[in-house]
Amino acid sequence: QLISTLIGIILIIYTLWEFDSAVREFTIFLRRQNNELKYAKKTAEEMIRLKTNFLTNMSHEIRTPINGIMGLSELISSEKCPEEIKKLVSMQRESSKRLISTINSIIELAKLEAESGPVETADSLIEPILENSIKLFQTKAKSKGLKINYQPTGNNFSVKSTDIILQKSIENILDNAIKFTNEGSVNIDIEATKHHIYLNITDTGIGISKDFLPKVYNAFEQESEGLGRSHEGSGVGLSIVKKYMDSIGGNITIESSKGIGTRVSLIFPTHSNQII
Repeated sequence: QLISTLIGIILIIYTLWEFDSAVREFTIFLRRQNNELKYAKKTAEEMIRLKTNFLTNMSHEIRTPINGIMGLSELISSEKCPEEIKKLVSMQRESSKRLISTINSIIELAKLEAESGPVETADSLIEPILENSIKLFQTKAKSKGLKINYQPTGNNFSVKSTDIILQKSIENILDNAIKFTNEGSVNIDIEATKHHIYLNITDTGIGISKDFLPKVYNAFEQESEGLGRSHEGSGVGLSIVKKYMDSIGGNITIESSKGIGTRVSLIFPTHSNQII
C-alpha cells in the first residue's frame, strides 16, 4: 500500500511537472507570437507611412509642372489665336485637370489608410454644403443634358461630421452619378430620423450589376476595366467615401439595377431629434 501510494505521488508530481513545463512552453510561444505580431504591425504601419510620404512628395513634384502647363493653357486661351489651337489647348487643360484629380484621389486614399481610426467631429450643417456642391456640378451636368433635382427642406439639419468630410463625400458621389448617367437626371433628397440623417443621391445611369455590387468599395477596381472600359476614372471614389463615413461613425449604402440607375445613401450620425 505504501509503495502504491509513493508511486501515485510520483505520478502526480511528474504530471504536474509536465503540465508546468507545457504551460511555460506555451507562455513562451504566446509571448513570441505576440512580439512577432507587434513587429509585423509596426512594420506595416511604417510601410504605410513611407508609402504616404512617397506619394505626397511625388504628387508635389507632378503637380508643379502640371500647374505650369495649365497656366500656359489659360494664357494661350486668352490670346487671339486660331479656333483649332484653342480646341487643342482646351483638351490639354482638361487632361491636366483629370491628372490632378487622379493624383489627389490617390493621395487622399493613402492618407486615410495611414490615419485609419475615428476623427474628431463637430456639428456640420448639411444643406449649405450640399447646395454649394450642386452648384459646382451644374455645368458638368448641363454639358451632358442632365438635370440635378433638389428641393431644399428649409431645415437646419446638423450632422456629426466635419465640413471637409461632408463636402468631399457629397462631391465624390455626385461626380459618380453624373459620370455614369448619359440621360435623365440626378435626384437628391434628405431624410431625417431620431439619430441619423440620410442624404440620398439617385441617378438614372447605367447601374451596377449584382455581381459587382460587393466589390464597389475596392480601391482601383471598376466594373468596366481595361482598354475597352466605358468610363474614365481611377476607381477610388467610393473607397474614399466609405473610409470617410467609417471615420465619423456613419455608413454608406448602395442600391442599383443594371440599366436603370443607382441610389447611394450617405448616413450621417446626429444627436439631435430631427424629423422631417
